[in-house]
Amino acid sequence: EAEASGNGNEMGEGAAAEAEAAPAEEYQVKATLSVPLIAEGQHLGVLCVEEHERDRSFTSEAAALCQGIADQVSMGLHRTRLLDELQKRSKQLESLSRSLREANKCLAQLAAVDVTTGVYNRRLVEVKLRSEIERCARHGHSLCVIMADLDKFKEYNDMAGHPAGDKALRRIAMALREGTRASDIVGRFGGDEFIVVLPETAPKDAAMVAEKVRRIVGGVCDRRRHQGR
Repeated sequence: EAEASGNGNEMGEGAAAEAEAAPAEEYQVKATLSVPLIAEGQHLGVLCVEEHERDRSFTSEAAALCQGIADQVSMGLHRTRLLDELQKRSKQLESLSRSLREANKCLAQLAAVDVTTGVYNRRLVEVKLRSEIERCARHGHSLCVIMADLDKFKEYNDMAGHPAGDKALRRIAMALREGTRASDIVGRFGGDEFIVVLPETAPKDAAMVAEKVRRIVGGVCDRRRHQGR
């Protein structure tokens, strides 16, 4: 009985081995056809076709069919690569365009602003002043201009040094902006000269603004004298 049982196990193992070997033999490659994928002179890959059922070579009709398929696949891959490249270049151009806009913005700011004080420079003030004169004349509005210079600034600049002089100019510019409206135009006209353009402002109101600015600037100077700076 033990021997019979043993023979039965051997037969079962042999049948399992044959069952496992059958799929491998069934899917054994009988023939292979390789067609290069080429588009616009670029080698994109290889299309491989395998024959598993019959032991024979591919016919010319089958080869022509595979070549047609390969041509279509090649064109599809080529278009996909072109699209990817276009999208990549588009992103690069967008980034360059953004950088150019930022650079132009910085250049425009540098061309419009006095580097030392941060207010408008003389060139831009003159442009804005001409524009405001034309606008106020067209609508019949009044316009006033305040010119201000700093007393004995040259002596202070020579005594304290240019860095201290630049710092004083920045403080004066801040005081001028503090004493005027957002619509007013504050600029540096020369070395120690500042200009304030007051659109739609009557002379009496401009005189009040000038006095207000004088007090603010005087307070800054008094504090600097008190602090010894």
